[in-house]
Amino acid sequence: MKEITSKFDKVLNASAEYGNVNHEPDSSKEQQRNTPKKSMPFSDQIGNYQRNKGIPPKSYKDSKIYIVGSGIAGMSAAYYFIRDGHVPAENITFLEQLHVEGGSLDGAGNATDGYVIRGGREMDMTYENLWDMFQDIPALEMPAPYSVLDEYRLINDNDSNYSKARLIHKLGEIKDFSKFGLGKMDQLAIIRLLLKNKEDLDDLTIEDYFSESFLSSNFWTFWRTMFAFENWHSLLELKLYMHRFLHAIDGLNDLSSLVFPKYNQYTPL
Repeated sequence: MKEITSKFDKVLNASAEYGNVNHEPDSSKEQQRNTPKKSMPFSDQIGNYQRNKGIPPKSYKDSKIYIVGSGIAGMSAAYYFIRDGHVPAENITFLEQLHVEGGSLDGAGNATDGYVIRGGREMDMTYENLWDMFQDIPALEMPAPYSVLDEYRLINDNDSNYSKARLIHKLGEIKDFSKFGLGKMDQLAIIRLLLKNKEDLDDLTIEDYFSESFLSSNFWTFWRTMFAFENWHSLLELKLYMHRFLHAIDGLNDLSSLVFPKYNQYTPL
C-alpha cells in the first residue's frame, strides 16, 4: 500500500478485502471492484438486492431483548430483531416510562374528536427504511396480503396531498405562494452553504449567515414551518436538513412532495 497523502488516497487505498460477508456497505472504504470475498454490491447500488431473507449465524430463539423506549427507533429495532434476527416477538420487552407507546409520536384521541400529538412526521417517497418495514407489516384495514405500505400508496396515489393555502396573511387572506422569492445572492448563499465543511459551522446561527432578504422570503417561510426552524437555530443543522431534503424543493411551496396516511400518523406508525 502506498503512502497516504490525502483523504482521497485514504479511500482509494482502503483494504480490498472486506471480510466474508458485509451487511453494512461503507462507501468510504470500498473500491469499485468485485472480489470473491465481497458479497455485497456497492453502497449506491443496493436497491432490492438487500431484500433477501438472511440466515442468522446462530439461533436467537431463546434470546431476551430489552429495548429502552418504545418510540419509532425502539419499535424499528424490535421489527428488525423479529424479521432479520428471527427473535420471537414474545422475547422482546420495551422499557417505557410513559403510559403510551410511540415516544414523541405519542397520540391521544379518536377519529371523531381528533388527536393530540407532540409532533408530526412528514414523509416522502425516499424514506427507504420506513417503507422497507411497512411493506412487511400487515395493513390496518385492507385484507391480507396487503401491507401498511399498500395503504399509504392507495390513499396518496388516488388522493394526493397538496395545499391550496400554503401562506396566509392579513387576517386570513391567501398569499401568493407560487414563487420562492429568492434573489440571486440568496440562491448563491444556499449553494455555498451546501459546499461548506461541517466543521466550519459549529458556532453559527442561521441569521448569522443568511441575509434579511432570505429570512423574509417565501422559501424560508416554507422551509422553517415544514422543519420547525427558528432564525436563531444552528446553521449546521439547517445544512444537514438541506442535504437530506433538497429533493423536496419541487413540492415545497404546496406540500405536494409529502405523503400522508389515511387518518393520522400515530396509528400506522
